[in-house]
Amino acid sequence: MGKNPTKEVVAAILEAYPVSASHKDNLGVSLYVYNAKHANLMGKKLSEGLDANQNIELAYPTEANEVFAKFPKPSGEWEWL
Repeated sequence: MGKNPTKEVVAAILEAYPVSASHKDNLGVSLYVYNAKHANLMGKKLSEGLDANQNIELAYPTEANEVFAKFPKPSGEWEWL
């Protein structure tokens, strides 16, 4: 098992082995940090993909897992949007 266990791994450990509350807290914090890092990485990946499109402008720099983009106004049959 690596530094950042998945939810399934944590659940399997907690089910298979009786552990103290302090150990459960440590596993939970590790999983929280893993999920936060993963969300930030996905935000960066989405931001880079959108930025590669000439028609899409990023409203703000992506610093975490939130991406704010300005899309062009649709034309043609989608004019009502």
